[in-house]
Amino acid sequence: MLYIWDPNIIRYFLDHVADFIAGSPFAVAFREKIRTALRPWRECRQKYPNLALQDQADRALRHFCFDGDLKWVSLLMWAGADPRSSGPMFDYDEDDADGYTTALDAATYCDNVQILKQLKPDAKRDDINTLLRNAAGGGRASLVEYLSELGGNPMTSPTVDHRRSTTASEASDMKPQLTFTKQITEEGPRRRNIPLRFLCV
Repeated sequence: MLYIWDPNIIRYFLDHVADFIAGSPFAVAFREKIRTALRPWRECRQKYPNLALQDQADRALRHFCFDGDLKWVSLLMWAGADPRSSGPMFDYDEDDADGYTTALDAATYCDNVQILKQLKPDAKRDDINTLLRNAAGGGRASLVEYLSELGGNPMTSPTVDHRRSTTASEASDMKPQLTFTKQITEEGPRRRNIPLRFLCV
């Protein structure tokens, strides 16, 4: 039904017969970049504040953040997708919580810093340190700079329990990220080409 593209026909079916939860039709439509489904989704969410409905837009947002599609990240943020909700990506097992991620996390695996900026990470609400380590681990210099400006500190322990110190093993694992981060933050605007030995895989 959402493949019709005509928003008036989409609204008619949504108001009368369509099941917009089973099979996640909005998520599928967004993945196929059917832009005319955006406003009907917003209207449905206002009329039926259903968590499963919100999840469809959030899942699509995670997908486009990972893919680096700035246009669709912007559209979904406008529509009301939540970059902080945790859930599966497309083609991932919905019942496997270990595979869940957020759009903010997904954005750190994309080279385009504008994707992350669209999500408006906030040091008071988000784990900027973990986002910074993700970006440094992939050698994404522009993301490291941006997250450092937001107050990211790669020396903070990556564990959930922030009360304990970083172990020797963890510190060793973090050395490549820390070296890369240190170079980026020190050079700042003067940065040019980064030696390959600093790029982490």
